[in-house]
Amino acid sequence: KDGEYDAMMARFKIDQLHALNERNIQSIETQMSIDVELVSVESNLTVQRIEDETRMETEKIREQSIADGEVDIAKTKAEIDVLLAEGELDVAKNIAKGEKA
Repeated sequence: KDGEYDAMMARFKIDQLHALNERNIQSIETQMSIDVELVSVESNLTVQRIEDETRMETEKIREQSIADGEVDIAKTKAEIDVLLAEGELDVAKNIAKGEKA
């Protein structure tokens, strides 16, 4: 009977070790799954942040280009106005000279 008892106790210890090992494996698999999901979420957030920064930078460049274009147009119009005014002044001077002659 002692042999049967010892065999039964050894079987219980083996079963206990198997259960402990199974629990450890399950814990490792669960942690691995959590870690993989965290990496996935962090990657998605990084991609979203990069997309947002790119979108904002593109919008900034577009707005700056529009503003620069408007400044260039205003400068060109001012230069044209100056040339027209100078032309009108020259015409007025020539008319005045012609009237004196």
